[in-house]
Amino acid sequence: FPSHDKWSTNGETRVLVISAETDSVRVDTMPRKSLEYLQGKVGGWVQCVDFPAYDMWMHEEGKIIGLPQNKIATALWRQTYGDTDIIVGDVVLTGPPDADGYSTDLPQHVLDATASLSYIVQMMPRVFDYTLDVY
Repeated sequence: FPSHDKWSTNGETRVLVISAETDSVRVDTMPRKSLEYLQGKVGGWVQCVDFPAYDMWMHEEGKIIGLPQNKIATALWRQTYGDTDIIVGDVVLTGPPDADGYSTDLPQHVLDATASLSYIVQMMPRVFDYTLDVY
């Protein structure tokens, strides 16, 4: 992905959209104050999960309505939180919030690492077919 200094954000935030259907990632920009953008990308109400270097935005009711598993997002989850959950539906990664509570640009190292993970998932999809035993 292009490095951060090549982006002209003009009041927008650099994000990464991870598709559950295609196991692909795409850099995008979202307006600074845009709940509507996030809701449009995940397909409904949003839930945010904090990670050490970024935030992951997903559909709040994704499992209830039967959205497909997102292998890349689930792999990211498991890198941080272990074998405790699976992520479903499309997700948006943003940088952590600034002092005013608004999402910041996604850090370059997260973009690069996620692109590498996307490639691995596409090459070895069965390795990333996660299941979650619930009670």
